[in-house]
Parts: sequence; C-alpha cells; structure tokens
Amino acid sequence: MTIELAPGDFLTLFTDGISEAMNTQGEIYGMERIRQQVAAPMDTVTDLGRHILDDVKQFVGDRSQSDDMCLACFGRERTTGAVRRSASTIVAKKKIGAT
Repeated sequence: MTIELAPGDFLTLFTDGISEAMNTQGEIYGMERIRQQVAAPMDTVTDLGRHILDDVKQFVGDRSQSDDMCLACFGRERTTGAVRRSASTIVAKKKIGAT
C-alpha cells in the first residue's frame, strides 16, 4: 500500500494504550477524541504529537497508566518551492509524556 502525502498532510499512528487510556471516572479516551485532536490545526508533526499527548495526559488526570503508549506522527511540511519531509516519534512509556 502506498499513501502519498501532500504538503501539509500528517499521518498519525498509535497503539491502543492511547485510545484506551482511562480517566479516574473509568471513561476511555476513545477514537472520537483522537479524531478531534488530529483535526486541530497544527504547524508541525511535533506540535501535533505533543498536542495529542498533552490531551491524553489531561484526560487521564491522576489515574495510573495501565498500558504502554506509542504515538508516531509523520508528515510533509508546508513549504513554498521544494517540499521537505519531516517526522516525529513520541513514545510514552511508564508515564504519559515521557520521551
């Protein structure tokens, strides 16, 4: 399978530790919340990755993490002239936000 990314397009991959993160009320972070975060306007893939992890961290609050989390964001920068590729991988292990 080949996916071509246009300038400004991002691709986000994550494990179920992100989508199934649970808060202190027992609610799951979920796919809809991930979709909302991915749709937020961001300038770079690094900004997007940090935005998602910050939102997960805020959502879970004081609840301990029950699964490992991996988040990878890839994309093409918006540029005039030559298109540059960029990639950012942010991995949260024991504590959300650890890189």
